[in-house]
Amino acid sequence: MQVIEPDKVASYPLELGKGLYRNLDGVKSVLQKRLAEIVPDDPDWPPVQRLVRTGQAAATILEQAREYGADLIVMSVHPYGALRRFFVTSTLDAVLAATPCPVLAVPFPRPVVP
Repeated sequence: MQVIEPDKVASYPLELGKGLYRNLDGVKSVLQKRLAEIVPDDPDWPPVQRLVRTGQAAATILEQAREYGADLIVMSVHPYGALRRFFVTSTLDAVLAATPCPVLAVPFPRPVVP
């Protein structure tokens, strides 16, 4: 699942034209295609459901976990500096504070700087 926060969509690293960032349906379509690339269908596994939702990330993740009766939430996490963590609650922190099930946090790889 990918959650789009409309007020932050222009900061998403999607490499889209500036006009597309104003088109929420276009952004959803791009994210849906990227989810299909990341997690392709495999005939040897159960069917995959790829969701793109709009809303506040932590609240949407928790809502979907409850709706689907999730046994586990798996999230990618981004490294933040100490100053930012002091002033801003991360999505992971907000999910952990109210989760109905265990959470597996997978570190997002840091960009390689040449």
